Amino acid sequence: MKILSTAIFGAATVLLLGFGVTTPAYSQNSNDLKQLLETRFCQGCDLRGANLSGAHLIGVDLRDANLAGANLAHANLEGADLKGANLKEANLEGAFLNQVEFNDANL
Repeated sequence: MKILSTAIFGAATVLLLGFGVTTPAYSQNSNDLKQLLETRFCQGCDLRGANLSGAHLIGVDLRDANLAGANLAHANLEGADLKGANLKEANLEGAFLNQVEFNDANL
């Protein structure tokens, strides 16, 4: 089963690379990045410095996530829940932020 899950993650990574999503530059927890990309739910995740430029993150749950220094340039975050998230020094240039929840977020 582990081999199958590794193969699926590898295939998903290749697919996401085609959409402009790359691995994190210096994310503190690569398992959190994997969780976000696989489940779209990553409440409280450590995604510091993650490169999510151009990613399609519509409706993701990133409540209380640490996205300090993350690259979210041109990412589609429509309807995302970023309540309480740390976005200090995050790059949001050109990001689509329609209906994003930023309550108590550190911008």
